[in-house]
Amino acid sequence: MRATNKLLLSILAGAVAIEVFTGVYFVPRIFIIFLEPLSGVSDETLATASRQWQVANYIRFAMVLGTLYLYGRTAYRLVAARVLAARGEAPVRTETSVRTVATEALR
Repeated sequence: MRATNKLLLSILAGAVAIEVFTGVYFVPRIFIIFLEPLSGVSDETLATASRQWQVANYIRFAMVLGTLYLYGRTAYRLVAARVLAARGEAPVRTETSVRTVATEALR
């Protein structure tokens, strides 16, 4: 499998993981913090749910940044390959030379 295909699959997996994490972890806390009547929820339960929400947001933000990084890297590879194809040159498939080829192609 080519490296670009692996990156595209990683982006898809990252997006799915973010959605699953949001649905499994955040939705129950949404019910506790925002949707249930607050008269039946203790202050300690609200404080705990809020702290857990904050920590999980850091984790989710890191997942989003990782997925965005993979997206940018893949877009860069695809643009470099398209520029080379427009020039009639064969795309270079080595990991280290993609940046060099893209830089030279955009000159």
